[in-house]
Amino acid sequence: ACVAGNTCAGGTAAPKPCMQGHYCPEGTPQDESLECPVGHFCPSGSSLPTPCSADQGTFCPAGRSTDSGEQCTAGYFCPGG
Repeated sequence: ACVAGNTCAGGTAAPKPCMQGHYCPEGTPQDESLECPVGHFCPSGSSLPTPCSADQGTFCPAGRSTDSGEQCTAGYFCPGG
């Protein structure tokens, strides 16, 4: 089975790290990584999303690879995270 944090082409013994902005639970086939959800970030090689600690007025959109948030859209409230 493919180890968590990696994708594996069918039958290969050479796993590839999950791409940034995505996460790969154990057994993830090649090209089937999961996009990191809103409020989380996923650096390369993530097996699970990590909760974001963005400051108030910012947020972590889906597909984020770093813990730094983006500015909240005008007219919306972003509590951070």
